[in-house]
Amino acid sequence: MECAKAFALCVIRGDTSAVCPEHGQRWDWETGIQSGCAAVISCLMGIGVQRLNRSTYAFSVIYGVGWYISEGEIDWETVVKAVGIAKQVASTKGLSLDDTVRVFYAVLKRFKAGR
Repeated sequence: MECAKAFALCVIRGDTSAVCPEHGQRWDWETGIQSGCAAVISCLMGIGVQRLNRSTYAFSVIYGVGWYISEGEIDWETVVKAVGIAKQVASTKGLSLDDTVRVFYAVLKRFKAGR
């Protein structure tokens, strides 16, 4: 919960150095709203910054989705639905991080196409 509050500061204020007081984790995101959106998506998916940084694929997809949100191409409701579906599939099939992110992105694209 504390991580989510810290990440929300990235989105609300564009705070690039929000710190979770519970974990002491500094999410030193590069810049602005796109990074804040990526931080919130990571939190929703349960992906910590170290784990995210170890996966080039997950990192690029999540930052790309952050860009779509910041540009108004995707809304938060759609992202939250896609995260829920991806997490459900991942838990039933025991998917890796990259495979979970692949499911998330596929679901998100399907929702986006249905707009």
